[in-house]
Amino acid sequence: MNMQGIPLNLIHVYVGIPLFAYLAIHGLVFSKNRNNIATRYISIGAVFFLLAALLYAIPVLFTHESATLTLTTIAGDTMQYASLLCVWLLAAQLLLSRWKIAFVIANILACTLTMATIGVSIRENLAAPAHVVITDSTLQLELVSSPSYNFWNGLMFMSLLVVGVSFLLQVPQAERKSQKYR
Repeated sequence: MNMQGIPLNLIHVYVGIPLFAYLAIHGLVFSKNRNNIATRYISIGAVFFLLAALLYAIPVLFTHESATLTLTTIAGDTMQYASLLCVWLLAAQLLLSRWKIAFVIANILACTLTMATIGVSIRENLAAPAHVVITDSTLQLELVSSPSYNFWNGLMFMSLLVVGVSFLLQVPQAERKSQKYR
């Protein structure tokens, strides 16, 4: 085991792991007996994001071998994009479920965007493999950060903005006070 320390740029991931585990487990148990589609999509997305966080954070504790870290980063990216696909599908459900054709097209586009982003992740991560850098006794995991990779990541993360705005637009229509605070 090559445990020289925790990479400084992954501390937020280590903090997020138990939070996503709680969100995933609590949401799946909660949504099992209720017909709350938003909770179900978010919970499934949390499961995928938990897997992504584990794939990003755990391997670097045991190895600094670039090929292994690159493969686990690609797998982590894939899980992250699956999580964000759940958010895009929720956005389509919230905004377009009344219009079946638009709803189907949005779902197809979300799946296509996800597959394209996974392809970009594979290409960019193989071109610039992940590696560990130690400077001034600080461990860092260096990951790909090309303009193309960042652009496609930005498109995927826009799903959070779309769902957030959708929730804000629903606040005036909420009947109970607890619904207004979700």
